[in-house]
Amino acid sequence: MRSGISREASQVTHLTGLGISGAAAIAGAVSAALEGADTDQALEKALDLSAQGASRGSWIAGASFPARVRAFRAPLRALEPAARDEFLRDVVGTSAQSQESVVAALLLVDLGREDPFGALCTAASLGGDTDTVAAMAGAVLGALHGTDVFPPAMTAQVREVNGLDLAPLAEELLALRRRTTA
Repeated sequence: MRSGISREASQVTHLTGLGISGAAAIAGAVSAALEGADTDQALEKALDLSAQGASRGSWIAGASFPARVRAFRAPLRALEPAARDEFLRDVVGTSAQSQESVVAALLLVDLGREDPFGALCTAASLGGDTDTVAAMAGAVLGALHGTDVFPPAMTAQVREVNGLDLAPLAEELLALRRRTTA
């Protein structure tokens, strides 16, 4: 991933260290996954780029994405599934604040290595800014595992209800990525 692309994309609405850090985390995880990284490698790339992004843009108070993911990862893994949901809601947080939503999404990616669809369903059902958390987690999980892990009937329903045919857009984005990383 080109180092400044998250900063460029964030200029209009999110030109803060936190905004760039969060954008870089998700973009880094997706990019690493598209290059063949496994879950741990994609998450490490996300945290590395997130740390770099934190020093760009305007300063704004907020906790470090990499520090929060690293602090919550082991305790979250140790919990039973029902307790994980509560931990994500009450400790990590699922609000529109990026220090919560991005961290929750990355932790769900970590938990979703064996059941990506289950992790995505959890993301959508936690409460808070579920559409954002699920979109970020889904982007990374889809890049890691491919779209075959999502039930075809459900993806067809999303396309039908929303009038979306995202396959051509996805192909264009991949082509653009290939041109910018070459």
